[in-house]
Amino acid sequence: MTFASPASPDAIALIDGDRTFTYGSFERAVDSVAARLQRDGLEVGDRLASSLPNSAELVVLFHATVRLGAMWIGLDPKLPEQNRDQLLSRLGDATRVDDPADVTQWMHDERPFERRPLDPDAPALIAFTSGTSGRSKGVVHSLRNILLPARVSVVTEPAPPGERIGTPLSLSIANIMILGPLSAYVRGSTAVILNKRWADGFANDVELHGVTRTFLVSALLEDLVAQGIPASKLDALDRVVVGGSGARPTTLSAFEDAFGVRPTMSYGLSEAPTGVVRESFDDPIGSGRGFALPHIRVVIRGESGEALGAGEEGHICLSAAPEGPFANEWTPMLGYLDDPAATRLAVVDGELRTGDLGRLDDDGALSVTGRVSDLIIRGGANISPAAIVETARALDDVNDVVVLGVGDDRLGERVVVFVESVTLQTDKVDGALSAAGHTFDEIVIVETLPRNAMGKVEREVLRSSYRAGHARTSPER
Repeated sequence: MTFASPASPDAIALIDGDRTFTYGSFERAVDSVAARLQRDGLEVGDRLASSLPNSAELVVLFHATVRLGAMWIGLDPKLPEQNRDQLLSRLGDATRVDDPADVTQWMHDERPFERRPLDPDAPALIAFTSGTSGRSKGVVHSLRNILLPARVSVVTEPAPPGERIGTPLSLSIANIMILGPLSAYVRGSTAVILNKRWADGFANDVELHGVTRTFLVSALLEDLVAQGIPASKLDALDRVVVGGSGARPTTLSAFEDAFGVRPTMSYGLSEAPTGVVRESFDDPIGSGRGFALPHIRVVIRGESGEALGAGEEGHICLSAAPEGPFANEWTPMLGYLDDPAATRLAVVDGELRTGDLGRLDDDGALSVTGRVSDLIIRGGANISPAAIVETARALDDVNDVVVLGVGDDRLGERVVVFVESVTLQTDKVDGALSAAGHTFDEIVIVETLPRNAMGKVEREVLRSSYRAGHARTSPER
């Protein structure tokens, strides 16, 4: 397998501030960095870890590493040093590149690099999961699988002339690198480097560079609506895909009303990688349903592994689509880094057990209803947080809701409802949840929930904060 783009050498490949790379100059920069890494001893199958900010240097380094046949590991520079050191300790003697100035110098060395065919099924990337519910897992992916999402997008959404793809999310996160610059490369489009994760800064960059396609998390979507960003700032956008924790339907509708673009919700995971199910424009906005992309087959299984019928809730399992333009191309992740036991639980007979719960409608649309690990066992009864979250989120002035099980000597676990709001009072939440017949023990109002770079709530951080008595709580029920 070669690693090439269909774009002409004179087409614009990458924009980073006032720097512009054509496909020709980008390819020369990648080859120069690959040659330098090779000269410094990086070989096929070796690991390279980088902790660089969003930049042309980061994108070039990623391409050079993969082109060499080595494995790329991106570490978000905003990670606390202790967390980053813990991840690095699991990578053994991985090569480190943390200074963008080094990459800048290598890009201009113009060293010759002899490209060789790459094994499509060899390890090409390690993606660390968010670790919001515990220890991060290192997901190992093949070259085939990191290229497949972009190849699928070429068929499902061919690149229009002048397409420019940019996201303010950290490109050190593997899924974001794949959806952003790598997707632009495979599509023959232009990747635009964005760094500003706040609403007006992002909007200014979209206007300045004419970004047409972006990937956001719900928190930024909320801010763009709430802060009254002028619609003209986002005129260039014609595609907005939203991942991470789900945005409220009212926010999605408000964004479409304000900016004339309907955001599309996507369900995905590091183990896939990236999105596997996407909301249909034929459904009402914020429907919570989505259809599998053409390379994926979704099956819902029961506790014993049996396939369940339409409308039955169970474990979401993924395998390769058996027919269509990408029939049998997708494969599960190669495994979890140095964790064969976890790999055997996640990959069974060529099928990926996602750890999520959901159901399929009669037309094959998937609704995700929660995480298996989120299930709360209270007094011997199973409590699913999903319905509680849905009821609480429907209240005015609620930004987000998280429901956690917290250890209790008598009940085993207590159901604690965390509501992110600046103005809401606990009695209103209590009344709504009680009227809906939900079982819960405590309501906690917080102004801000702890989130990672993908906008996902860090559940273990929240649980630890609660246990330490740092959260402002309502009286117990």
